[in-house]
Amino acid sequence: MRLKNGMVETVSCPRDFENLIDKYLGAECADYYNRQMEELSMTIKDIYADYVCDMARSMLCDTTKVWEELEEVLSKYGYL
Repeated sequence: MRLKNGMVETVSCPRDFENLIDKYLGAECADYYNRQMEELSMTIKDIYADYVCDMARSMLCDTTKVWEELEEVLSKYGYL
């Protein structure tokens, strides 16, 4: 990521981005960002859980496998 001041920072995971926020904008901004990401994560999980439950009721699919795949994706990107 190229910053406005011309410096280049490598962002390979969500934690790297959080560290940049802390470094350049301060701890208060980093805390705000973390709270927003936690809220987003919970919202995604809630929406998906509702979707999986509705799908299971209507299609009788294997919700365990679908939920495991969702958890894997959320973990990979640091949302769990």
